[in-house]
Amino acid sequence: MSAPATLWLLAAPLRRFTAGGPGAGAEARGAAHGGAAFGTDPRRSVSPAGERGAPGPAERERAAAFTSPAARERFLAGRALLRAAGAAALGVPAARLRVVSFCPRCGEGGHGAPTLVDAATGAVLAAASLSRTAGWGLAAVAPARWSVGVDLVDPQDPAFKAGRPGYVAPAEAWARGEAEGKARGEGLVPVDLPDAAAGAGADPGAAGRPAQGGTRGAGRARAVPDAVVHRVPGTRLLCALSAAPPADGEAPRVKWLSHPAFRTH
Repeated sequence: MSAPATLWLLAAPLRRFTAGGPGAGAEARGAAHGGAAFGTDPRRSVSPAGERGAPGPAERERAAAFTSPAARERFLAGRALLRAAGAAALGVPAARLRVVSFCPRCGEGGHGAPTLVDAATGAVLAAASLSRTAGWGLAAVAPARWSVGVDLVDPQDPAFKAGRPGYVAPAEAWARGEAEGKARGEGLVPVDLPDAAAGAGADPGAAGRPAQGGTRGAGRARAVPDAVVHRVPGTRLLCALSAAPPADGEAPRVKWLSHPAFRTH
C-alpha cells in the first residue's frame, strides 16, 4: 500500500504577499503553526517573500475587474500566497505556477475553485483552496483530482456574535459550511442551524447558513467529509478544512508549511 498523500496548509499575513510588502528579512507577529492534530515538517519551507511568482493573464484580468484598489490588492496577495504554498508543496519554482479557477456549477473559468497549473504546459499540478480574513490568508494545496476546501474566520467578527447586527451564525458553524461547500464545489448552501446554535437575536430564516455534521453531497456535487475546525495557534483565528481524495485515493496527511521570515510553521 502506498503512503497517503500529503495536503499542505499555509497561513500567513497577506501584507507579506503584496507587491510592496516587507521583504524576507521582516518578521510577522502572531505565528501560525501546526499543532498535534496537523503536525509539522521542518524540511518544507516556503520560499522567501520576494519569490512568489507572477500572476498569469487570467489573474491579471480578474484583478483588473476590481474597482476597489484594496480589493484588488487582497485578491493578488491571496493568489501570491497560493503560488508560494504550491511551490513549497510541489518542490517547484513559484514562477512555474499559475492559479486557474473553474466553476463546476456553470462550467466557466475566472471564478470558482482554484487549481495550480504548470505555466508552460497548462497541466494541472494540484488542487487548491484559499480563504482570507482579518488581514490573513490560508492556503491549502492538495494532490490533483482531490476535492479540498478551507475557510478562515475571525471569531471576534460581529457576524458571529449572536444578538449583534449582521449576525449570521456561530463562527465554527460558518467555517465548516464554507469549507465543505468549497470542497463540494457548491459554495455556501442555505440550511437551517440547530436552535441551540442559532442563539438569541438570530434570524431563523436567514439564507447562506452552513450545515453542521454528516457527510453531504448530491447530484454532481461531491460527497465530502465533515470539516475539522482548529484554532490557528498564535492567533485568534479559526480554520476549517474538508478534503476528499478521488475514489481510489487514501486519506491525507495534513501538514503545515513553514516560512522562516514570518515565523510561521
